[in-house]
Amino acid sequence: MIENFQKFYEQLQKSHTVKDYDNEVSRKKITAKFISKTTKTEDGIFLPVYEDIKLNSQSINLSTESLCFLVHLNGHTKNLLLFLLSFHVNSNTLEINWNNLVIQEYFDFCDTLEIDPPSKDYIKETIKELSKRKIITNIKRGRYMLNPIMIGGVDEIKKEKLIQNYSKIARDKNKAVYDEMFPVIYNFK
Repeated sequence: MIENFQKFYEQLQKSHTVKDYDNEVSRKKITAKFISKTTKTEDGIFLPVYEDIKLNSQSINLSTESLCFLVHLNGHTKNLLLFLLSFHVNSNTLEINWNNLVIQEYFDFCDTLEIDPPSKDYIKETIKELSKRKIITNIKRGRYMLNPIMIGGVDEIKKEKLIQNYSKIARDKNKAVYDEMFPVIYNFK
């Protein structure tokens, strides 16, 4: 399976050399690791200290709070989000392309990892669910932005700028910024 995944990744890299495609994330080597340290208490007990989760050559860092939202996602919703984080989130703007190419790449991703792929209608419902849960927001047709609350490991100035951009999108849609900033945990039925 790892060899299949490496082949899939190499194909993905080649397909992303298209001029219109603005995702520098997919051109980097994949590494996924949880960074943790331990600290020793006065009693000699080692306690874990968790830092941000680094995904894809440290281009996207997830905040520890984002785990609270990730554990409440199921099936293809979680798989699609992790796929988008791995290959399609622009680390500078948090924007995500969403088109037929990305959908086909997700189907190939499922095939590579031996997961039953969803139907095209279901995948469209899945992206809508991520939007309802306020993990991503629609900027315009074929373009989403990841909620900046989900990222970590960036300096305060950059994070503030990303939050301002996200807030502007909410205001442009006549939505309450406070309501749009915090992802939703409960499951939709």
